[in-house]
Amino acid sequence: MQTIKSYLNALGADTVSPGGGSAAALVVALGTALVQMTAGLNARRELKKTGKVSRAAARRLKRLKRMVSKLQRLMEEDTRAFKKISRYFKSGRKGTAYQRALKGGVSVPLEICEQAAEAAKIGLPEISRTSRWLASDLAEGGVLLASGFRAARFNVEINLGDLKDKKYAKGVVAKLKRLERSVESGRSKFLKGVR
Repeated sequence: MQTIKSYLNALGADTVSPGGGSAAALVVALGTALVQMTAGLNARRELKKTGKVSRAAARRLKRLKRMVSKLQRLMEEDTRAFKKISRYFKSGRKGTAYQRALKGGVSVPLEICEQAAEAAKIGLPEISRTSRWLASDLAEGGVLLASGFRAARFNVEINLGDLKDKKYAKGVVAKLKRLERSVESGRSKFLKGVR
């Protein structure tokens, strides 16, 4: 894994990758990590107060930690998916291999969107457990999840544009709408905690 400095230098370089999809995964990872931090501090407070951490809280923490790792992998996978698509830019955007590359270019940012929605859902029980001092961290996590979702959605939609499998594309669009409702609901509820 790159350092933040080297990643930002690569992102800002005059090359096409890493690009927006990879950045979207990073933003969702940052949001997920803030939800994880809040959940971890809440669990630590619960342990101090009661002598134990509930199974539900422990499961949430474990899941969030795995998600952050997965999102780091998705940053790299998105770059690879784009490189596969870009092979066809000069030679023509035709054929089944190009269509497979496009589906890869859809599936990775779609997974980033799924991770954003899942992190928002996992974080909801933390709202009532979070002190006013941590409420802004949880809210910032929600804002980052929603922003990363939108950024990844752009990548999904741009790649859907050339797909010939319209049934697949229609299913993806429907899924994005469901996921967006979940992310926005989480963001809104997290923000209420700081207002």
